[in-house]
Amino acid sequence: MVTSPINPMRYWKLEEIQSMLNRIEGYEKVIIEFQCQQSDSWTTKWNCSYGIREQLVNGSWNWLLKYKFVIEEKTEVGAKNLAWQEASERLVIDIWRTSINSFRKQQRELNKPKAPTTLTEQDLKIIDEINEIKNNIQTKTWWTKTKLWIVSSTFFITFLTLAYFYPMVALAICGLALGAVFLYLLVWLGTILLKEALELDDDE
Repeated sequence: MVTSPINPMRYWKLEEIQSMLNRIEGYEKVIIEFQCQQSDSWTTKWNCSYGIREQLVNGSWNWLLKYKFVIEEKTEVGAKNLAWQEASERLVIDIWRTSINSFRKQQRELNKPKAPTTLTEQDLKIIDEINEIKNNIQTKTWWTKTKLWIVSSTFFITFLTLAYFYPMVALAICGLALGAVFLYLLVWLGTILLKEALELDDDE
């Protein structure tokens, strides 16, 4: 790393930042690099470059961030001071911009409505089985109601037809029905009176 005598690396505290980064696991080989060289010996233009690069496992270096620019200054000290001043400002701004954009992206992801959970094949199979059971229940319920309606309608129509053509037969059926109901009530009432007379409980 080529720096000027006033050590702007320390002035901008980038030296401390690099030192802290290198102490973090996975960032040991990250360095901040700055170079500035005169284009030609007879010109006042200086070609400068700066950036962040990292040493890979195979030993080669990979640039994570790199910029090049030209400074026009008569003396080498003045050129390097100006170049480092601009490089340091750009580097700090770029790092902060990248970090803030990353934080914004993370915040948008957190605030984004969560998508419905993807169902597995097992979940879909269970849902199909539940739907099939519901359909079977609905079909059975419909068929039971239909049968009940058919039977009751048939009985009612038959009874009306019988009552129209054979009124005596219809009266006989009604009489038998009423007799059966009366007999049931008589037996039920007799059972209750017998239990009370013998002081028997229902559980016995």
